[in-house]
Amino acid sequence: MGRFLNGLIDLQRTARSGSRLRGAPVLLAAAALAATAFGCAGALVENSPLERFEPGTGYGTKVGATPSAAKLRLVLAFSGGGTRASALAYGVLKELRDTEVVLSGKKVRLLDTVSAISSVSGGSFTSAYYGLYGERIFEDFEQRFLRKNINARLGLNLFRPIQFLRFWFT
Repeated sequence: MGRFLNGLIDLQRTARSGSRLRGAPVLLAAAALAATAFGCAGALVENSPLERFEPGTGYGTKVGATPSAAKLRLVLAFSGGGTRASALAYGVLKELRDTEVVLSGKKVRLLDTVSAISSVSGGSFTSAYYGLYGERIFEDFEQRFLRKNINARLGLNLFRPIQFLRFWFT
């Protein structure tokens, strides 16, 4: 906070001394200093411990797990890396779909035991598609996403002004 106030005082002195800094540039510099000074500020959050654990509560304890697969629960983590990461994640999902195990005397696909998926960057395309459309991913994801030059399409959208207008007016 001290650096912020000292910076504002220096800007005010510079503006009064007759230099070329006047009006808007001084305000912009003050705003930049304010953003720098308060950008790292945070709130004190107290995370109190649980008094007791209750099975069946909390995050993701029942998501995706079938009753026959109650003894086995998979959690997937898909990494980033562009379309290569998407292809790897897609391949993992296909293999989990095609792999069966015996649980409690019943055959169960490993895909049916997935209870949560965590992903970043390129892996998020696959996990989001699977989250939205489920097993439809095996019908059209490869043609609609993996076989297309998505990087070029995303890059070209940067140069289309209409994209920016959609962002501001939606």
